[in-house]
Amino acid sequence: MLVARGRSNRDTAAILDISPRTVQKHLENCFRKLGVSDRSAAAELAWKVLAAVPESVEPRRGLDGRPPAGVSPA
Repeated sequence: MLVARGRSNRDTAAILDISPRTVQKHLENCFRKLGVSDRSAAAELAWKVLAAVPESVEPRRGLDGRPPAGVSPA
């Protein structure tokens, strides 16, 4: 979701406490598995998938990997 929200590799790496190169490798793997060639196509696909998720489904983790405020970890 960080990519879909327009975060750079450097920003994503800082949030997840990993190197920007690790972020890039993960993105390359995601692009290949999703059949897309770049981050804008991956972001578009992510938003399409999220639009199909019913609103009654609560996210279990926030963008930084922690549970959202007020939600106990599973």
